[in-house]
Amino acid sequence: MIRFFLLKQQQVTAGFGLFVGGYDNTTHLQTTEKYIFNTNILASGANLLIGRKLNAATGNSVLGILAGGQIAPLNSRSNTSERYIYSSNSVVSGGSLSQAIIEFSAASNQNIGIFAGGDVSGIGRINTSQKYSYNSDTFSSGANLSAVRKTYCAMGTSIVAIFPGGNLTAGATNTSEKYSYRDWE
Repeated sequence: MIRFFLLKQQQVTAGFGLFVGGYDNTTHLQTTEKYIFNTNILASGANLLIGRKLNAATGNSVLGILAGGQIAPLNSRSNTSERYIYSSNSVVSGGSLSQAIIEFSAASNQNIGIFAGGDVSGIGRINTSQKYSYNSDTFSSGANLSAVRKTYCAMGTSIVAIFPGGNLTAGATNTSEKYSYRDWE
């Protein structure tokens, strides 16, 4: 089974992380699971609105945002997003990406999320990014990565986003890119 992890940005001793969506070799998963850090317990979370895999996800202290990926039933690519509201343990529809993207990554601070790279049908690997505003639930164009890349991870602090590794046109890479959120806010 393949799952995607979304970390609630909070002190690790008081917070939790979410495993959202994924694929179990037969089904696009709608389930979420909450890993509660201070108790080491895995508990059920709210279901996603649609089963999806190969999506990207990030979050701040209020909500998580997951976007894109492949959705059931026909492995079609999606530009939709879903917002996981931590306080009510619920999932609602979110804004739309400008393109249907798979195999990309995201990182965020409290104000914005950066969704970057990935694979677009008919184009292949891309180096573009989209900036997500937590306040307005909208996506807009962001700065480009220096290289096209897909199938990689991302992480961030309140100041920078790091996009390491992945699969470039010529194959796997061990390079990373660092972006300041200030440049994108």
